[in-house]
Amino acid sequence: MAIFTPSSPSSIKSYLLIGKEGRRNKQTIIAAKKNVRKAPSLVRLARRRKFETIVDLLTDPDVIVDHWFEQEYSFMGENCLHYIMKYKPPVHLVSAMVSRLQVAGVENPELVVDLAGRTALHHACMWLCSPSVIYLLTQTTAGVVSARSQDLEGRLPLHYITSSRNLPSRWISRKTLISSSSQPELVEVLSTMEMNLKLLVS
Repeated sequence: MAIFTPSSPSSIKSYLLIGKEGRRNKQTIIAAKKNVRKAPSLVRLARRRKFETIVDLLTDPDVIVDHWFEQEYSFMGENCLHYIMKYKPPVHLVSAMVSRLQVAGVENPELVVDLAGRTALHHACMWLCSPSVIYLLTQTTAGVVSARSQDLEGRLPLHYITSSRNLPSRWISRKTLISSSSQPELVEVLSTMEMNLKLLVS
């Protein structure tokens, strides 16, 4: 490796200034790296229902969560927004995740599908998430599109709510009531979806 050897007093002064500036920049970079930290596993946090911790990590710009967005959470290609629905997250967590995905370059997180053609709304309905989460996912233009989208088996998000395999036995008697008012065009049902879910969880 070549070694720089100053040949004059002026070059010596320049060499020393460059050295000081280089050390200063290096210290700045080291300090910046200390402030930036990588978020722990989303799977571990979700399984432990550490919802507030997840929200804090998503809303902290100094925390790296890109690995959450790049990971697939099942062999069906589910992303983090699909996966978190399994644990019935609070609405502010879903809102924070959608916002962070948009910041990361995902223009319409609500329209991203897994290998079965299911959107986040399909997953939210499948796991019977709270009415506020369902409502949130249907408020944007992309959300309305996802509410009317079918998976590869031709099922709409609302079909997952009325599926007997997803309803506890104490809710089966209410299935007929809900399905009878939910089978026409789903766009007409969006205004009553929150009411229907409240019937389920009451």
